[in-house]
Amino acid sequence: MRADARRNRERIIEAARKVFAEYGSDAQMDDVAAAAGVGVGTVYRHFPNKDALIGELVRQKFEKIADGLRAASAMDLDPGEALLVALERNAEQLEDDLATQHVMSGGPHPAIWQMCAANVTEVNELATKLIAGGIASGTLRPDMVVTDIRLLMGGITSTMADPATRPMWRRHLQLMLDALRAPRAV
Repeated sequence: MRADARRNRERIIEAARKVFAEYGSDAQMDDVAAAAGVGVGTVYRHFPNKDALIGELVRQKFEKIADGLRAASAMDLDPGEALLVALERNAEQLEDDLATQHVMSGGPHPAIWQMCAANVTEVNELATKLIAGGIASGTLRPDMVVTDIRLLMGGITSTMADPATRPMWRRHLQLMLDALRAPRAV
């Protein structure tokens, strides 16, 4: 890719991140082009449709989630507690990202999920290691599996994306984190 094309792509992605974070999937490619200071044809040369552009943003978000899990693994914490810290930080990264909230909270987005498949696999592998360590140490509930995280994070992002429940997303997150902890002996 030529240097100017690479710069345009980066400007488009940065503009798209802002536009889609604010307007979600209702934003249009014209909005992204205007925010990036390029023509809409330039946006379409890099991303053939809106799903491809949102897919790239979500793929990059999963890269950050993987980075967060790696950073949590490196902390001097029990693996289960490290996972809970990472989940909280990752939820905070999603707070102002309406497009990713819409994708993660469900709905038919097969093209987007296909673009992110390798990143999701990496996140699942990192989380699985932390889950196994947390179960072994007694920090996490013994029946926890990695798919629980996707289900629970989908619920959190649904709460974030709905204006009526948005103010309660942190409470929803705390309830979720508490539910993942191993029950205490009475």
